[in-house]
Parts: sequence; structure tokens; C-alpha cells
Amino acid sequence: MGESVICMVCGKSFKYLIWKHLKQHNLTTEQYKNKYPDAKFVSEISLEKMKKFQQNHNPMKGRKNPTRTLFNKLQTGEKHPNYGKPLSEEVKKKILFLCAIVVMLKQVIGIEIIGPKLLVKK
Repeated sequence: MGESVICMVCGKSFKYLIWKHLKQHNLTTEQYKNKYPDAKFVSEISLEKMKKFQQNHNPMKGRKNPTRTLFNKLQTGEKHPNYGKPLSEEVKKKILFLCAIVVMLKQVIGIEIIGPKLLVKK
């Protein structure tokens, strides 16, 4: 028991009941689900195999986490290589420009910037 699923229309057994078989009966998967709500499409054994594969399969295994790599590059505070160094006039102008944009977003649109790419609408 559990090794196969049985087509409720013709009685044939399968590991997976797919749309191609249901097409022979002029049924879609939705129509089959509606007609036989308790019917299964995948055998219990095949379902267990799929679950085990999903638990053991890690697509990031052996690879660097891109989010962690990016986070490590975004050093702040004393860890930043430019910490304590004076800012150039050009950088100061850019910072003032960005601050003006943040103030405008708060006043006009009601959006507050919490961090990079994090916006909260009030």
C-alpha cells in the first residue's frame, strides 16, 4: 500500500497521476480534483522520496552566500577602512544632497528611509 496511486476514472495505478493521463479522460487536473476531492496525485513512497531529496538537497552547498559576502563588504564604523579620515568637499556635497532627498521624501511622500533599500510608508 502506498506504492501507487489509482486513477479514479479507469482504475489504473501509477507512481504519479499526471495531466497527460487525465487528458485521455478529457479531464484537467482541476476538474479531476473537483470530481474526486480525496484522490491523490502522488504515491506515498514517491512523496517520501521527494521530501527526503528536498531536505538533503542544498543548492548553496559549497558556494559562498552572496548576501553574506555583500554584508561583509558593507563595513561600518571603526571597521571601515576610511574611518576617521577627513571627507573631500565632493563627498560632503553628495552627503548633503542625499540628506536633502531624505528630508523631501519624509515631508512630501511620507516615506522614511530605515536602511539601504528599506522604505517605510507612514
